Amino acid sequence: MTSTFATDWSAQAGEPSTIRLYKEGDIPSIAALVNTIANTTGQAKTTSEEELVRDFGQPFSYPERQVIVAETAGENKAESIVGYARVVDFYDESADQRLYQLWVRVHPAMEKDGLAGLLLARLLEMVRDNERKPETAHAGEVLLVAGARQADIASGQAFEAVGLKAVRYGWIMTRSLSEPIAE
Repeated sequence: MTSTFATDWSAQAGEPSTIRLYKEGDIPSIAALVNTIANTTGQAKTTSEEELVRDFGQPFSYPERQVIVAETAGENKAESIVGYARVVDFYDESADQRLYQLWVRVHPAMEKDGLAGLLLARLLEMVRDNERKPETAHAGEVLLVAGARQADIASGQAFEAVGLKAVRYGWIMTRSLSEPIAE
């Protein structure tokens, strides 16, 4: 899944803003973004650069073509990542099914700017591009599954705006599996 994206949104009037594919070196900024979101929304789950490296290195994960970032000029005109989105696809030949998992994360200061919806639109464009490729095996059924935390209002609204519906909630382990479980 490769795409190029135009600079077509503005974080603030006059400031250049871009949506682009992930590149090596983005991990520290993405980790900082995830932690800012967690701290601002009161979420217990933060991340580290090491965790993101492991996450982006999992099977079926190709961040250079599955992750997009939104950046805008920050302090001293340095680019600052203010949002990122990811799509990972799995093809089950025996079930004749392809599943796309979607995630969108946006800095709390950008939630009202429609950035989550724009990132999601780009992910859906990437999915459609992938489905049109001749080398992509045809699947009789193609499913989209999106993930968002309950406190992530902007992503949830973006998902609902394109027709996705919340159907279940999950739990996150907050302790190490090596710790004993109280009887």
